[in-house]
Amino acid sequence: MSNNFKRIIGAALIFPIFASALSGCTTVAGGASYASQTATDKAIGQCVASVVISAGIGALVGAAIDGGNGAGRGAIIGGVAGVGACAVLIQVAAAEDRARVRNAERDAIAQNASGTTRFSNKSGKDVAVTTSVSNAPIPAPRKTTTSSATAAKVAVETKPQFTACRYAQQTVSVEGQSAGGGRQLWCRLDTGDWKPIAS
Repeated sequence: MSNNFKRIIGAALIFPIFASALSGCTTVAGGASYASQTATDKAIGQCVASVVISAGIGALVGAAIDGGNGAGRGAIIGGVAGVGACAVLIQVAAAEDRARVRNAERDAIAQNASGTTRFSNKSGKDVAVTTSVSNAPIPAPRKTTTSSATAAKVAVETKPQFTACRYAQQTVSVEGQSAGGGRQLWCRLDTGDWKPIAS
């Protein structure tokens, strides 16, 4: 097996590991886990990763076929293929643009009002982020077991930690082209703060 072919196989094996890392960590709190990223934020991150990985695999394939001269061509072809699937979301991948998208979602959830937020992205393009809000059931409390020296194990229900829950569904539009970011569950703590919940 040639070294070039081994590199291609290695890249293919690394992809699932890299993609799974994008899901982000969650913090367990009582009966549910908080999401470190919203569904839209996660979709943007996955699009960025797909472009980077597509470009990298394209470069490896190009180099394997045509030596060093093919690496650059392969990276461009691979990168373009990745962008084709996520062209809209990639355009709000800058940190400040992603923060605006997240804030639009959080504000819509807190106000219980669907709406559209408009801004110019880092590249100066017109962006419209539409957030649709709908009511959601409060997740059932998780049951845990406890035991003592004198009592058998018993199931104990944790107290409900949320006072209300809502779904947010976002659509990002950049100069007439749109992409959906997925549905995100948000729940309100008894402190009044809203938190995204891991699915």
